[in-house]
Amino acid sequence: MAPASSAEIATLARILTQEQRIYQQLLEIAGEERSAIVEAKLPDLKEVLQRKQLALARLATLEERRLKWLGRYARQHELDMQAVTLTSIIDGCPAGDRQLLGRLHRGLRARIDKVVELNQATSRLLEGVLKSIDTSLRYLLLDDGSTKTYVAQGRLQGAAVPSRQLLDCRV
Repeated sequence: MAPASSAEIATLARILTQEQRIYQQLLEIAGEERSAIVEAKLPDLKEVLQRKQLALARLATLEERRLKWLGRYARQHELDMQAVTLTSIIDGCPAGDRQLLGRLHRGLRARIDKVVELNQATSRLLEGVLKSIDTSLRYLLLDDGSTKTYVAQGRLQGAAVPSRQLLDCRV
């Protein structure tokens, strides 16, 4: 494979730099998302999630640009598009470009790993919140038999009704 020109690499470097910047923003947004969840600030959470969606949309656009760049690169260098990776491109670059792309690649990979880690932690937090809500609802909807309950046709029923789930109750 012929080495890539610095102009080709500059375009890729700009794309990777922009991706890195957006992943850094996602890290900050993930922290705000977690705080909004912990503090139960739903308006803040809504705003944070909207910003997250915008950042993800920008990432999708950059991903498209990077894939188009990769396609052009593969055609120009007569490479199999399926076999070309960022690592193989970095390895085939002149030393200066290899150093730049290597640094960008490592930085991007570190940010992606951190975003994944934070998203997993936030998911576990949300699962805990949902379990807590479910437990509270089960407790609140539990009938201990000490009071009468209404049944169909608006009649009172004196016998204990087994505990119910929120979605089992009918109005």
